[in-house]
Amino acid sequence: MTITFDSLVKDVLECPPAVAIFEDMVPGISTNPILKMVSGMPLSTAVKLPQSGFTPEMVEELKERITAMEQ
Repeated sequence: MTITFDSLVKDVLECPPAVAIFEDMVPGISTNPILKMVSGMPLSTAVKLPQSGFTPEMVEELKERITAMEQ
């Protein structure tokens, strides 16, 4: 399965390279219980929620890194 910035969070969490990016940016995020609540959301939506802890700059970096995985 190809992971994109618009993939569902639950799909992203099943992709080890994507999880590694998440963990590199926010250590411990992949085991945060809040992810269950957003697992059905697109990644692009979930990381923009205030509770995500992602700044606009981090969102842009995540988008770039996930997009680079597609290539």
